[in-house]
Amino acid sequence: MVVSKYPEVGLYFRFYGDSFDPDEITRRLGIQPTNQFRLGDPINGNPRARWPSYSWIIKVGPRTTLDIKDMLGELREKADVLPAVVKQVCADLNLDLVITCGVSGEDADAVPTMFFPTELLKWVTELGASINVDVSI
Repeated sequence: MVVSKYPEVGLYFRFYGDSFDPDEITRRLGIQPTNQFRLGDPINGNPRARWPSYSWIIKVGPRTTLDIKDMLGELREKADVLPAVVKQVCADLNLDLVITCGVSGEDADAVPTMFFPTELLKWVTELGASINVDVSI
């Protein structure tokens, strides 16, 4: 019997830019981020790897899965903000917003279904965000 090794999937709702106060996004959205970073902060405690920009992130996962549908719904619930507010924050602070689906797993022998329902795409468009799929297997 062959057992499949599934990858880990993480979803990220991420504002990023050259210079901003991440606490300002928290205040304006009324949502606590999972993580926030400033330019030059160490990545995962590694003093040699540094964040290349400022970031404010809501994260779901990582989870071992082949189906991201429930995770997408969870991300949308956690990032429940009016699109007009998001667009104003981006305009005022000169930020970009990206929804990232990160897939990783050196030993994984399968890749999750990357299906983005129409309702999710409408939401992403209303926010003025982009979608990034980052697969590292």
